Amino acid sequence: MVKKLYVVVFTLCLVFFIGCKKIQSDNKNIELEIFPFLYTKNIELKNNDTLAQFRFSFHDNQFKNIQLPLKKIIVNGTSSLGFLEALDARERIIGVSNPHYVYDSIIREKIQKGVIKNIGNQGSVDVEKIVKLKPDAFFSYSDPNMIKIHQKLESLGIPVILIDGFKETTPLAKAEWIKFFGVLLNKEEKATQFFKQVETQYNQLKTHYTSEKNKPTVLVDIMYGDVWYLPNNQSFLAKFIHDAGGNYIFKEENNTTLNFSFERVFRKAQKANVWINASNIEKLKELEAKNHNYTLFDAFKRGEIYSLTGNVKDEANNYFEEGVVRPDMILKDLTQIFHPSEKVQELKFYKKLK
Repeated sequence: MVKKLYVVVFTLCLVFFIGCKKIQSDNKNIELEIFPFLYTKNIELKNNDTLAQFRFSFHDNQFKNIQLPLKKIIVNGTSSLGFLEALDARERIIGVSNPHYVYDSIIREKIQKGVIKNIGNQGSVDVEKIVKLKPDAFFSYSDPNMIKIHQKLESLGIPVILIDGFKETTPLAKAEWIKFFGVLLNKEEKATQFFKQVETQYNQLKTHYTSEKNKPTVLVDIMYGDVWYLPNNQSFLAKFIHDAGGNYIFKEENNTTLNFSFERVFRKAQKANVWINASNIEKLKELEAKNHNYTLFDAFKRGEIYSLTGNVKDEANNYFEEGVVRPDMILKDLTQIFHPSEKVQELKFYKKLK
């Protein structure tokens, strides 16, 4: 009897051991290649055709696993739409937030026909509707107002992917996120080719215009309340200005955030040659109505003020959609603004105040 019991126990242990070995072996057989990025240092990605492991340096300590390819996607925020449009993946979008902010005409039509569902407004999306749509992933971004919603969706088995490319400090690093989208959609080759074209055109413009001897001084943004919030010299916008052959008036400021009074900005930027990113204002009179002191700047007197209103539909602004993946087009606009003596072409994203 004891001998039989010994044999049974031994057999069970052997089966358990073989089973464990098999599981370990299966895991070892999952080979993932490290995906290389040239500009962004904020994405760590390993993948094969059916699985991706990734983490973002902005907020992730551990890698997240996701099955590939993603076929049904809900998007919270228009920047993700720009990447999906560039990869011809509109058919994979099943829901969006804030549809009135969507610029792309094909997606707008799909929303109107009900093919793409409206999941509510950013910050207060309809969780129940999202769950019913059964997406493969929910593309969002870091937002304190969305933390609980993100956690809820994750607990219900819906992967949340935070697309925080807006935190990048260079235009090409931000645009390179298209490669991450390419992996998730099994469109790696298309994404790589698309980015290569953008990179080449951007760097050609940069090489030409950074060698210009005459660099116009540049002021950016407008006041909000009593404060003029300005980007520092390591910012995304400062990089654009430099690469377009401009001289950012506050490039010597190293502080993380520049929160200045009108007087401080005026002392340094009164004689600035060009003023860009003047909110969504289209006329000089509108700018004057916001603050009469703006008229004291030389750029105002000469009418050299530009806003990001060149490519808008209703409340939608294509700068925040297509512009995310086409920094070469934005740079081209800025070179035209900073160096008008060159062959003049129509601006795409920017518009001169009249």
